[in-house]
Amino acid sequence: MILVSCCNENGGLYVVDPESGKVETVLDLEVRGVVKLNGYWFAASGPGTSKSRKIHKLDAGFNIVATYGDERDWHGLEVRDGNLLAVDAVKDEIVELDSDLGLVRTITWHDTDEKRHTNDICPIESGLLLSSFGQGISLMPVSGPAVRKYRTGDQPHSVTVGGGRVWWCDSKAGLVLRDREIMRNSDRYLRGLRVVAGGFWYGESNRRGHSSGNCAMLRHSDGLTIEMPSPEIYTMRIMQ
Repeated sequence: MILVSCCNENGGLYVVDPESGKVETVLDLEVRGVVKLNGYWFAASGPGTSKSRKIHKLDAGFNIVATYGDERDWHGLEVRDGNLLAVDAVKDEIVELDSDLGLVRTITWHDTDEKRHTNDICPIESGLLLSSFGQGISLMPVSGPAVRKYRTGDQPHSVTVGGGRVWWCDSKAGLVLRDREIMRNSDRYLRGLRVVAGGFWYGESNRRGHSSGNCAMLRHSDGLTIEMPSPEIYTMRIMQ
């Protein structure tokens, strides 16, 4: 089973069964980042309602049981050392929260006047990988906060690690990359990527302002395709 978040038009949180192709709506709220910590799911909501621009803690039935109410432009969510890491793409900050959504600290890594639109992160042993528009993939070492560029790219998204290699989407270019190797090439906007045994899953979305297909597609590298109810996939998690 795969938990897929969709953003903007008809956004929501969906459980997808790859075997049957069934797509079930579990949260009717635009969602960007999503991650699991201590038996709870955490979801970053986009703009649009009174529950927007917040981070929600969800129980096993995907009911909201707690909310971090600081309204920001939340994007990627990750877990490191038992805490939640949330990316603010406007302020270019990472906010660290405990599992009860209590503030631990705020991490910054450059002059706040320099905007990078950092949208996602991936913890690795040596630090944090960051994906930022116009900046490519960067590494913030454990000793931080200095950042060094790791890979170039115009609109990178969904940085992750699989098989000891760094994977990511260059969304605007329509590419899935493993380090510098092109693994998929599409004429649509690619975002959302998970490496699994035997291949990888990725999200194929409409480009904003274009009508190249009505719905986003969840695709596996073996060719399996599942149509989503929204035009835009943001991210996905393999459910344990």
